[in-house]
Amino acid sequence: MEWRRWTWLLMLPLFAGCVVNGMAPEPEESGESAPELQADRLVIINDPAQLDTRVQYDSRPLFIRMKETPGREIAPPLKAGMTLTLVGEVESPAVEGLVVQANDIDIKGKTAVVAYNYAGEVFAGAVHVVDFTTPERPRLVSELLYRNADVTAVLAHGQNVYVGLGSPDPALQTPALLEEFKLTGAGLQPTGRWIDLPSWVVTDLSTQGPYVVASVGAREGGVAFVDRTFAQFQLDAFVAEEDIRGIGFPSITQLAAVCGTRPRMALMHVEGRTMMGAHAVDGYNNPEAKGTIEVHNGLCFLGAGDGGFQVRRADGELLAALRHEDFSDLRPDLMVTNAVSLSGNLAFVAAGALGVQVVDVVGMRGWALGGGHNPEGLRVLGELEFDDGVSSNMVKSENNVMVVAGGLGGIKLVTMD
Repeated sequence: MEWRRWTWLLMLPLFAGCVVNGMAPEPEESGESAPELQADRLVIINDPAQLDTRVQYDSRPLFIRMKETPGREIAPPLKAGMTLTLVGEVESPAVEGLVVQANDIDIKGKTAVVAYNYAGEVFAGAVHVVDFTTPERPRLVSELLYRNADVTAVLAHGQNVYVGLGSPDPALQTPALLEEFKLTGAGLQPTGRWIDLPSWVVTDLSTQGPYVVASVGAREGGVAFVDRTFAQFQLDAFVAEEDIRGIGFPSITQLAAVCGTRPRMALMHVEGRTMMGAHAVDGYNNPEAKGTIEVHNGLCFLGAGDGGFQVRRADGELLAALRHEDFSDLRPDLMVTNAVSLSGNLAFVAAGALGVQVVDVVGMRGWALGGGHNPEGLRVLGELEFDDGVSSNMVKSENNVMVVAGGLGGIKLVTMD
């Protein structure tokens, strides 16, 4: 089988992976003997002494610089409605000499899981697990290095970590791959459970009841419901949908997927495993860029790439939006909304070369109570004050911690009071 590759990236800086393109083949039946993935594809590092050297600890308050406007100096730093502290940084890992970059983050409890892949034609990826049990001194507790796969999505669920990949491993009928690990006191351990999914790459992961839910595909693909209660993963249902970038659950009965090609927010009825329609979205136009969706209180917060930051109801109705010029009057051309993550009424925006932008979601309460369109519901506070020149291609905040992916600069670890 010959797979044609394309580069899946987040803009400014590049976020990438070797992903294939074309019509998605169907996985074939495995036959009597299950195929085995290449034995030398994966290196697991759980040695605390080795991993501790990778963390550079800090204890520096972070402030917010006001929005850049022409004809004046940048205003003095402002404190946000919470205390933000940079407590550490972790350098990007190298896979056989190739430095990979962070592209996806999940946080559950005091555990953060980070996915990395390579901006080029070579398949290479990694996973980091960071323990925030002692928030002021987080620990890197495990590292996975993939020699022949791009890691494009991660999910922490209970004591399990799920890794979504794209790989040309000969054991696979199609490149999209979902693999399970157990997180123990000794770090990540493989459970031996994996499943080959239709299409080319896993683009996002979530859970719903007994299922790990994976969006797969680049320009082709859909949503896979993988039952994790069996001895081996079992694909329970697959709902075709074109070019899904990210998924979320506005309710237990509904799934929302943000899609490119024909930019839209597609809606799925979970119980019937059927699509319910779609709402056109301005954004997600770059065919090689990731897109994100994060759901809070039934509201959908979209990192729409060229379409900026958008808040929508579960039915797709637009409630408020920020375009790139809303974040900076001086450098709007350098802005791209790679991801959005919420903590209370503050939204953190991974803004490419404009770092991490902070937005006050002043309309949150009104929207949660059923309010409609409110263009004043989002207010830009400014840029989170990391070192000069820090770019951001992913951000995730949860449970009073935040992890920022800074391209080849690795990840930044932040506590929030």
